[in-house]
Amino acid sequence: MSVQLRSFPELNRMALRVLCRELGIVDTLHYLGQIRSGAGDYTRERKHLFEGLTLDQYREAVDKLEGD
Repeated sequence: MSVQLRSFPELNRMALRVLCRELGIVDTLHYLGQIRSGAGDYTRERKHLFEGLTLDQYREAVDKLEGD
């Protein structure tokens, strides 16, 4: 048995049509806002991750990543 996968843009259009049909436009937008906003508190995480890191150290780390 062969299965043909749809492209992501086509799949997204189909999913959006189904959500709008089943939930209505308002609830669809509310749902999409919820799932696309991510999770966690990046501001708090960022403060912890970069605590004590100088700007020069940060730039050096970025330069190393870009060189990979």
